[in-house]
Amino acid sequence: MVEYQLSLLSGRFSWCWLGFKGTRISVDFVIELLENNWTFDDILKNYPQLEKEDILAAVRYVS
Repeated sequence: MVEYQLSLLSGRFSWCWLGFKGTRISVDFVIELLENNWTFDDILKNYPQLEKEDILAAVRYVS
């Protein structure tokens, strides 16, 4: 699930960033991976805390 979070991200306080519930992974990061030719399977293999629906939600958010 995509949600807005107030927290530290990359060592800096971020007033608000869009990420996946229960993770420290941002939507921007997942979109960047896709732009760099990562497949859904690549992302899920390297970030097992994500689910396919999370990636689809990120794509829907930016489209």
